[in-house]
Amino acid sequence: MLEMEYWKSSWNPERLDSIYFGGGTPSLLSAEQIALLINKAVEIWPLVDGAEITLEANPDDVSENKVRGWQEAGINRISLGVQSFFQADLLWMNRSHTSAQAFSALEILRSCGIENITIDLIYGLPNQESLLWKKNLKHFLGLGIPHLSAYSLTIEEKTVFGHQLKAGSFLQAEDESVERDYIYLCETLENHGYGHYEISNFSLPGKEAKHNSAYWGGQSYLGIGPSAHSFYQDRRWWNLSNNIMYISKIRKNEPWWEGEILTSTQRRNERLITSLRTSKGIQTADLFEGVKGDRSFIKELNSLIEQTKLVENSGVWRIPEKHWLVSDEIISRLIIG
Repeated sequence: MLEMEYWKSSWNPERLDSIYFGGGTPSLLSAEQIALLINKAVEIWPLVDGAEITLEANPDDVSENKVRGWQEAGINRISLGVQSFFQADLLWMNRSHTSAQAFSALEILRSCGIENITIDLIYGLPNQESLLWKKNLKHFLGLGIPHLSAYSLTIEEKTVFGHQLKAGSFLQAEDESVERDYIYLCETLENHGYGHYEISNFSLPGKEAKHNSAYWGGQSYLGIGPSAHSFYQDRRWWNLSNNIMYISKIRKNEPWWEGEILTSTQRRNERLITSLRTSKGIQTADLFEGVKGDRSFIKELNSLIEQTKLVENSGVWRIPEKHWLVSDEIISRLIIG
C-alpha cells in the first residue's frame, strides 16, 4: 500500500490494462488481502474496460472457496503451475502437487466460471520420453485451455538440480531430443489453432497474455513488493529482496530500491532482446538504431540473413519460428556496445 502511494505522483499511465500477481506463491494471500491490493491500485490508477487481472496459483492451492474469493476480489485470469500431467515428472521435479490435483484444479476453475486460464508445461526433462511429452500436449488440447506457456528445462549451476547434475545423478536431455519435442509442440499447437506469439507462449486468438505482451513490447510497468522490478521511460529499478529490510525501509521512507538510467544503446539492445522473442519482431528503425558504421554488426546481420536465421518483411525483422529455440544465440550477435 505504502509503495503504491509513493509512486502515485511519478508513475502516471493513463489507465492500467493489466495487473499481475506473480512470482513466489501469491495464491497464499487471502482473498481479502488480494482485494485490498487491487482496490488500492485501481484507486490510484483506473483500469481500462476488460483489464486482465491474473493470479499465479499452484494446483494444490485451488479450492472452490478460494476461487470464489479470488473472483470477488477481482481476479479474472489464472496462471496455473501444472508443469506436467504425469506423476513421474512431478516427483522428479519435486513438485508439491499431484497429477490428480492438476486435473482437479482445472475442473474447479471451470466450474466457477473462470475460462481465461493459462498453464505451464515443461519438456526436456531427463529420461522423459517424447511419447510422454506428446501425451502432455494431448491432455492440454483435450481440456481446451486457451493459453499455454511451454518451457524447456533449464538447470542453473547453484541449484539442487545443478549440484545433482554435476554429481552425475542424472543426464540432461540431448539437444536433438529437446529440439524434436519443440518442433512437435509448435506443429501440434498450430494445427489446433493456437498462435505462437512468443518463444514459449501459445494462445487461441485474442487470448494472448496482455501483461507479458506489454513487457515484450517495451511498455512501462510498475512492480510492487520485495524483489519486484519496474521500468518507466529510461529508468529501471528493482526492490530489495529481503522482506524484513524492504518493510523496514519503506516504513522509514528510505530508498527500498536500486536503479539505473538506461543509455540509448541499452534501450536499443533491450528492445532487440524482447522484440525478437515474439512473432511481431522488431522494426527496421529500432534494429539499426545506433549502428551506423558498425562493421561488426553489419557482418553479423548479413551472416544471419544468409543462414535465414533472420528475415525481413515490410520493414519488420523476425527470427523464423524454426530457429526460436536458439534465439538467444541469434540475438546476442546483434547486440551492440
